[in-house]
Amino acid sequence: MNEILDLFPTRLHINQHANDSITEEICSLVEYIQNEYVTTIHYNSEQNNNINLFETHKDKLVHFLEWHRSVVNEYVSHDKWEYSESWLNIYPTGGSQPIHNHVANDCQISGCYYHNTTEEMGDLTFHHPNPYSDIDLWGCGDKTMWVKTYPSTTILFPSWLNHNTDNNADEQSKISIGFNIQVGRIQTGISGTWLGKDTVIHDRGYKTLDGRVYESS
Repeated sequence: MNEILDLFPTRLHINQHANDSITEEICSLVEYIQNEYVTTIHYNSEQNNNINLFETHKDKLVHFLEWHRSVVNEYVSHDKWEYSESWLNIYPTGGSQPIHNHVANDCQISGCYYHNTTEEMGDLTFHHPNPYSDIDLWGCGDKTMWVKTYPSTTILFPSWLNHNTDNNADEQSKISIGFNIQVGRIQTGISGTWLGKDTVIHDRGYKTLDGRVYESS
């Protein structure tokens, strides 16, 4: 036997809608926030407690949340999850974010919905999660991957994956919505045939496709 296996790929989910009602909702929300709120300065995480744009303005995002929840359900493979945080991002000309991840936010999935973005506003850049990738023994160790961002598109990824945004080189502001998701356990304990209290007899075959929930053969 002679084969090469690519183990443990990192799954991203990219989904774009073509629903004018969703676009109108986001436009109205951005306009509302820019007109009603004042600019303040916060340091580190003092403003990060209990920020949830989706919850605060859910009455303004009816069509968006219906679509977006279906996208998350597809990525997670069930509906036992919740938005733990969500926030509006505005990048004026020259604005960007440095390399970071979201593991400190007690979440498993993170993502971004892109509302106003052009090619000049830059890509979403992901960085290799393996700290030993710099060794690059086989000459194929790509350290970064660039993902194009398009309007009306959401991107989902594991919260531990390092990422950053390019500088906005457009004269318009880049506008997106970031979010974190806490995924609940859909099953606890070990199911099967038990012998006494501490021995499991694995007498049934199981199968799984694409990381989805186990089903009986």
